[in-house]
Amino acid sequence: MKIQYQKIENGLEILRIWQDSGIIKVPEQIEGIPVIRIAPYTFSLHKDEEEKNASVYQTETDEEDDRFAQPEELCCGGIVRVQSFSNRYDRMAHTVVADSGYGSEENYRFMSENGMEAYVKYNYFHMEQRPRFKPDPFKAENFYYNEEHDFCICPMGQRMRRIGTRNVKTASGYVNENARYRAVRCEGCPLRCRCFKAKGNRTIELNHRLRQYKRRAKELLCSEKGLKHRGQRCIEPEAVFGQIKNNMNYKRFRHFGKDKVFMDFAFLAIAFNIKKMCAKLTKKGMNWLIRLFYELTTAVFRCWEHINQRNLQKIAA
Repeated sequence: MKIQYQKIENGLEILRIWQDSGIIKVPEQIEGIPVIRIAPYTFSLHKDEEEKNASVYQTETDEEDDRFAQPEELCCGGIVRVQSFSNRYDRMAHTVVADSGYGSEENYRFMSENGMEAYVKYNYFHMEQRPRFKPDPFKAENFYYNEEHDFCICPMGQRMRRIGTRNVKTASGYVNENARYRAVRCEGCPLRCRCFKAKGNRTIELNHRLRQYKRRAKELLCSEKGLKHRGQRCIEPEAVFGQIKNNMNYKRFRHFGKDKVFMDFAFLAIAFNIKKMCAKLTKKGMNWLIRLFYELTTAVFRCWEHINQRNLQKIAA
């Protein structure tokens, strides 16, 4: 694994990671200096030879595809995008549609507290929609939970008592609260070989708040309105990514760093929108408008070039 990084205040920032196979694990420190930030569009793990060393610029991930590791920073990216919408239009969005990369407790809670309908998938939503899907009874999230008396029931029917709470802090500073439960006696259980392999009695952790958010998200996603939103989302952004990567052969960024990558993709987006506009005008038989737009654009660039040349002459003088 190759890592490109730079020194910033109080630590290091990882700019890019190359790896041929396996799951990328970000080191906590490099040469004794702690890693305190991971730049966006960092990971470059590909199985296909033709895309080798290409950068990942799509900020959506799916657990069914293990080719890319997901930085923890992406979990709070949904809040940033919703707030940018609020800053632009002076109101919160009523409906939010996103892929499983944004299905974190922090995002669900933010959308719930601001009265938004969250059509946001969680990590194994696609797997649950398969016709042959059967939930694993030995996974902790599938254990029966008694909300009134706060205990779980294992597949063997044994009660698991609450033993405490563990708080997990994410990279964005949000604290997840996980309830811990432990079985009374696992020794001699005929299902132990399928249940767990550790010593002692089995201990599980459940995030009850996240489970409620996921239950609500599933109801919305499987509703008639949710099916419509999911269908639109597949058509609108995914088709654009396919055209950019395959038809336009734009498979990697040309710069490093967040600001430069933002500039890189902004120019690409402007060009793509102009291309789409010209295609629509041609379809409607408005070629004269395309020629007028081309002439205006050419005139603007010539004026800009002339101004730059005059400035360079003044500097030289």
